[in-house]
Amino acid sequence: MCFTCDHWRKQHEWDKERGEHNWAVVDGHHYVLEDPAPEESPFKGYGGHKVIVKFFDGTVKECSNLWHQGEIHNPYWKNLMPDNAEIEW
Repeated sequence: MCFTCDHWRKQHEWDKERGEHNWAVVDGHHYVLEDPAPEESPFKGYGGHKVIVKFFDGTVKECSNLWHQGEIHNPYWKNLMPDNAEIEW
């Protein structure tokens, strides 16, 4: 398996463990919604910027620790991991 396919295989498996509303695919980009990082932590997704994630099932979550895993280009993985949300920056 190539590096890229292995990356998306792992993300797909981890999404099952993360839970339904702790990850999102928006315009083909994969994101993970992590719990808020401690205030003193230098490691915060998007620098700790608060975003609102609106899932297509109606669930809305605020997140200040959003991490981007990359854009899903391969049609096989796009089919397995379709868009499921939109983000308000």
